[in-house]
Amino acid sequence: MLCKKQPHLISESSKQSHFDGVIGNFTENFHLTSSIVNFALKRANDRFTHESLLDDYKQLFDTTPIGFFRSTEDGKLILLNPAMIKMFRFDSEKEMKSLQIRDLYFDPERRKLVLDNFRNKGYYHSQQERMKRKNGELFWVSMQARAIYDNNGNFEYYEGSIIDISKQKKLEDEIKQSENQYRKLFENTGTGVCVVNEDFIIVLCNKRFEEITGYIKQDIENKLKWTDFIPKEEMKKLCKLSDQLRDESGILPNRFETNLIDKTGEERNILVFVDFLPEKKQSVSSIIDITDLKLIESELIESELKYRGFVQNFDGIAYRGNIDFTPIFFHGKTEEITGYTEEEFISGYIQWDKLILEDDLDKLNSSFTQIAEVPNFHDTREYRIKTKDQKIKWLREHIMNIIDQNGVITGVQGTLRDISTQKQTEKELINAINQIEKNLEQFTVLVDSIRNPLAVIVGLVDYYGEEEKEIVIKHANLIDDIIKHIEERTAESEEVRKFMLKYFY
Repeated sequence: MLCKKQPHLISESSKQSHFDGVIGNFTENFHLTSSIVNFALKRANDRFTHESLLDDYKQLFDTTPIGFFRSTEDGKLILLNPAMIKMFRFDSEKEMKSLQIRDLYFDPERRKLVLDNFRNKGYYHSQQERMKRKNGELFWVSMQARAIYDNNGNFEYYEGSIIDISKQKKLEDEIKQSENQYRKLFENTGTGVCVVNEDFIIVLCNKRFEEITGYIKQDIENKLKWTDFIPKEEMKKLCKLSDQLRDESGILPNRFETNLIDKTGEERNILVFVDFLPEKKQSVSSIIDITDLKLIESELIESELKYRGFVQNFDGIAYRGNIDFTPIFFHGKTEEITGYTEEEFISGYIQWDKLILEDDLDKLNSSFTQIAEVPNFHDTREYRIKTKDQKIKWLREHIMNIIDQNGVITGVQGTLRDISTQKQTEKELINAINQIEKNLEQFTVLVDSIRNPLAVIVGLVDYYGEEEKEIVIKHANLIDDIIKHIEERTAESEEVRKFMLKYFY
């Protein structure tokens, strides 16, 4: 278009020369031009990328929950991001920059230690610090920072990041506290506890386990097997039970009794509670030493056998009841004495006080009151009961109350014996004593009635003839011998009476 408008300005030669020059230059310098264009495009792209990255970094800087900062050597804050301001509860960047960074430390002197670290090492990494919010609230942070230098090695500023780890620290404290509680529980549970792996090796044990076995932890953990403590005769049974528990955990009982051989070779009775941890292929066993309990149990069984033997051969009734006199047990010849069974008394179908004759029951009321109210009270009493077949029997009861360790009366216990035969014997004895006393009185009267007339007769013997005198004296001597014999028998009867009164009445 330009050539057509101004043809007079361009000659043919000049046209050719100009066109050729242009064409020639473009052709010859194509690679250079391409490089220049590519360089320009790359610079334009780099500029665009750089600006884009700056935008990305700024957006990240402004929106990240991590606090970023820059500060001078003297502690002045020169750059903060929103997370930093929010973390320390300030209202604005300006407000927070008005403070020295040392004012943000719980212990301001920590700032000096941090700087010393920078100077010595040139960096500061993952230091946990206690910081202070605007309202004075303390919290934990994880701080990462570094010192920035210019190209000449001159210090410019510090920059770093801060993460609020308060929740993490709280969780760590809770975990640590939980671990401490678990450790205390593990060590002070009162039972021997051990953790056993799938090869029966004990990997962990507590103090009580040491005490039971006689070994120390260093000699047990990761060295001894659970089976090292088990007698050979128990091994097969326990291995079978262990396999069953592993395969059917939760189905079979996880408690069993067995024996354990301690370091001295002594065999101890133990009660074992076991639970399996399938995910760890381990088991946890709690062990209670029941050797003393087994000994007590054996003694109790022996005592019970002796007691049962005593009861079976006891010709009376042994009983125990609550403080309200409701029975706990009746043992012995209950049915033989009363006509009622032990079950009838225990069930409450028959009440003991209903068997006691009313006249005797009135006399026992005072004793009942003392038994219920006076600790350690005991009494021996005799009374009559009416049996199931309406017979009257005499019983002698030894009764006492039971007190607990605090001195509180909790019940009563005692024995009952049928003394009806004894009472009958006593009655006959009393009658015999009464008869003896009556006979003694009669003997005394009889002797006096004989002796007095005899004395008169003997006093008149001088008035008789020799023959009559001899006969009277002879008969008087015979009568005197009879009187002496009666007096001797009377003295013997008196001794018998005194003896009976002393020992039987």
